[in-house]
Amino acid sequence: MKKYQAKINPIYILTYLILLTSLLFITTSTIVVVLTLILMLSFVLVGFLRFNFQISNKKLTYYVSFWKFKLMYKEVQPSDIKMINFKRIGRSKKGAIIQMQKGSNFRIVDFKPDTVTDDLEKFSGKHNIPLHMTKDYMKLQGLSVNPD
Repeated sequence: MKKYQAKINPIYILTYLILLTSLLFITTSTIVVVLTLILMLSFVLVGFLRFNFQISNKKLTYYVSFWKFKLMYKEVQPSDIKMINFKRIGRSKKGAIIQMQKGSNFRIVDFKPDTVTDDLEKFSGKHNIPLHMTKDYMKLQGLSVNPD
């Protein structure tokens, strides 16, 4: 079983906290101050979220945890998967969207170690799950791209 983990980039949280702090200095309204402090606290708490993903021989497991408490848990059998879409995310990151037969899809982006997309490709090949790769993703993989 291979395990992967992602968390929210602290730069985003810090940026929002700086913006909200500046709002505190320019306002005199009590309600705005209270709402701003609540938003600041929520951004700090979001920083403790962890996104976990596991690939085993027979299933995929995805869950979101806050410290050690699991907030969301989803176990997926290969027969539940409609398709896996591989995409380039940003300038040089690879990601995947797992499309489900029923229910909501989930994104696999910024998980560490970076081999998650390679392992998902192997999983899809092993279980005959259709996959789609965008041209940009294929370029990142070093695969030849056929012109349409």
